[in-house]
Amino acid sequence: MSGTVFYRHRDGSRCRHPRAGRGACPGGSWSYVVDLPTWDGKRRQKKQGGFPTRQAAVEASQQVRGAIEAGEAVATGTVGAFLAEWLEVRSTSLRPASVRAYRTHLGYLIDQLGNVKLADLGPGHVAACQTALLARLSPTTVRGVMVTLRQGLKAAVAWRRLSWNPAAEVTMPQVLPSPMHPWTAEELGAFLAAAEGDRFHPIFVLLVSTGMRRGEMLGLRWADVDVDAGRLAVRHTIGRVGGKVLAGEPKTAKSKRSIALDPATVAVLRRHRIAQLEERLAWGGLYRDQDLVFAREDGAPINPEYVGRALRRIAGKAGVRPVRTHDLRHGWATAALEAGVHPKVVSDRLGHSKVSVTLDVYSHVAQAVEEEAARLVASKLLGAPVAAPPVTSP
Repeated sequence: MSGTVFYRHRDGSRCRHPRAGRGACPGGSWSYVVDLPTWDGKRRQKKQGGFPTRQAAVEASQQVRGAIEAGEAVATGTVGAFLAEWLEVRSTSLRPASVRAYRTHLGYLIDQLGNVKLADLGPGHVAACQTALLARLSPTTVRGVMVTLRQGLKAAVAWRRLSWNPAAEVTMPQVLPSPMHPWTAEELGAFLAAAEGDRFHPIFVLLVSTGMRRGEMLGLRWADVDVDAGRLAVRHTIGRVGGKVLAGEPKTAKSKRSIALDPATVAVLRRHRIAQLEERLAWGGLYRDQDLVFAREDGAPINPEYVGRALRRIAGKAGVRPVRTHDLRHGWATAALEAGVHPKVVSDRLGHSKVSVTLDVYSHVAQAVEEEAARLVASKLLGAPVAAPPVTSP
């Protein structure tokens, strides 16, 4: 660990005079710079100026060195500079879509906190930032921004730039879960019947029968599908980032998973494979083979937005209310829980990080299942059927 002290002229330039600060260049001040520990080979320094004497700068630099040697946190620069540095390191392990989201969040944070010195940052700054953002953004967006700030400042603590996380002391805005409107069995049946013969029919069959995410479905490759064993593996995704359709990896380690397929879905996949091979032969050398299970006529990836458009188009044809693509995933999970499938199985199939996430998202279903379980267990233990409670009109 190295460091130095030096004299600056009144205009901020560094003085090279041998008698700097001793009457040769009046009106200036002393500064120090100390090298900080590094974890990636890049040089980082703690700098401070404005000291009236050389001795004062030396003593201040010695305090910083002592803190570093004792393993204490040493804050440097502004909040904006640190967050930009953190994202540069963090982005190496993120998907392109996630990097874009983080950059958007950092734009809001730097606008509000960018010029605040990292050493001065406190809960008051964070609370004021959150209040200002809530005045012009939705609570959902602001919560995402504040989660990013917490993550960044958590890294500042780990990197010994802060001794605590000021953002952790501020309560984030409450966000109500998005309402789920999955189709009833009758609506779903009408939709799938109307989709027969449509190019997107196999996609909707798999979305309905597996609970996969749209991006996971579009990133599926034939190398990941074993039709004989009736299983597929989720290893890739397709997403739209900055106007471009890009391939990536699932959002979490849990998202990489194996999913069992029912015989009816396997049959749909077999027919779809034959139709796709016929298209490949028709295109010949112009076919852009990427081994995708679901692709455009020339083999190129499908824009995820096209799936939503097809869903609305076919729903209109079937005469059923329009829903989001994600509601097909909700529909599978709801049907599985209502059928008594164990929440752990549902969680693993959906690719949730924890069972608690599944139970939180589908708490309304879990409650109904629990009530039914209470009646069934009571019936078994008491030796007589226990009738369901009467339904009262609102």
